[in-house]
Amino acid sequence: MKRLLSVGISALLAAPAWAGRVPTITDHYEEPQERDWTRDPSKKHIPGLTAHLGDLIADRGPRQDDVPGVDHFVDGLQEALRKGSDVPRWKILQNAKDARDNLRDGYDELRKALEPLLEARRILREAGDVLVPAVQGESEDAGKVKESADSVKQAADPLETDPPEAKGPKADASASAGVKPRAKDLQPVAEQLARAAKELEKAKPWSQRAKQRVQAVEQLGKKAKELEEEVAAALGQRRTRGTPEDLSLPFNSEKVILNANKWLKEAAKRTEKLIERLEKETAPDEGLGKLNALALAADGKIISGKGAARRGATKVGGSAAKIKDVIRPEWDAADALPEPERDKAKREAVDKAVAEKTSADEAAKAATEAAEAADEAARAAEAQLSKAAQQLKKLEDELGPEPSEDLPDLPELMLDAPAPKMDAKAKGRNGQNPKVRSKPLRYPKVLDDAPDRVIGEYGEGSYGRSKSLR
Repeated sequence: MKRLLSVGISALLAAPAWAGRVPTITDHYEEPQERDWTRDPSKKHIPGLTAHLGDLIADRGPRQDDVPGVDHFVDGLQEALRKGSDVPRWKILQNAKDARDNLRDGYDELRKALEPLLEARRILREAGDVLVPAVQGESEDAGKVKESADSVKQAADPLETDPPEAKGPKADASASAGVKPRAKDLQPVAEQLARAAKELEKAKPWSQRAKQRVQAVEQLGKKAKELEEEVAAALGQRRTRGTPEDLSLPFNSEKVILNANKWLKEAAKRTEKLIERLEKETAPDEGLGKLNALALAADGKIISGKGAARRGATKVGGSAAKIKDVIRPEWDAADALPEPERDKAKREAVDKAVAEKTSADEAAKAATEAAEAADEAARAAEAQLSKAAQQLKKLEDELGPEPSEDLPDLPELMLDAPAPKMDAKAKGRNGQNPKVRSKPLRYPKVLDDAPDRVIGEYGEGSYGRSKSLR
């Protein structure tokens, strides 16, 4: 009878989708139903985080949540600058573009990290699809070996030596006759885990780059705050072409940048942790590597237990037959002998029965011990399967269902708002650009006309070509 798995593995693996078939590790995932995950990145898997990051970068329409995407913000700022450009807001625009470029690079780095991670998941699923039925099959096999060993012991225990008797049941090891080695199926798992480990090595540098990108965007967010404080303090109201102009921004660029960066940070952090967990799963002495080693060990002990039960059944059956068919007739025949020959013949028959009983008990003990070792090994593999299943459930939670989220290329952002015109004389007066020379004064060659006309057309008009005053 099939032995149930441990409570932990049953709780994880019991699902309606398993009805009528062997459970697999790929059955463990259930898509979390969180309505408000856009406000809490921890509620979404990594591909979903990355997809949402892409939306926060390149989405040009209004969003359901409070904070618009970077491109939507940039579009609004560029539209305002087309009506009248100025240096402070132009700096904010350039800073937003720098942040957008870094966010886009981080998005691409996450995509590049996800590619080998998804491949590693595929490989681990293949390994899991071998390990789960193998370990569950070993649980059944260990039970069959124990059934055979119990039969051997039940046949050996009733053997009697004085008088010699063999009235017990027949030793029968047929319960484990159908047990087959599983090593051939399990041995390729180590190679699969090594392949998965190589995929993790491919993902690691991209994950590290995305993590570093977070710091760069944070600095640009701080810079955005400084630039906006400058606008609020000095340029909230100013005269542009003689008309008061409100230079307040349509939205806080710091909040726009840091909101998108929040998702990049969460995705990068969880990608790094996921890689660390998967490295443990692929290690020979942890996770699936340990499970495979335990499954191989259990397989060896099960096959050994099967052999011990078969040998025990043969030995106990032979001893029982000898006691019944040879030794007991000799013991009975001794009754017809005179003393002391009768006692001697009976003692010899008893000694022969003791020898057979001893060897039968030893064979039964060996079969029992081998069956116990097989059962212990199978239980150890089951316990490790329970742990591995929990970790692989987390893997599925982090990488989400298949097909994975669509993560398209994001277009490069091109700015088309006019750059502000620099006031050279103003810069010179403020000392910001002392290398800029003032425009030369111009005067008319002819000064014998009416003064008002000379002043009105100073450096201009019909007085001929003017010269610069040096």
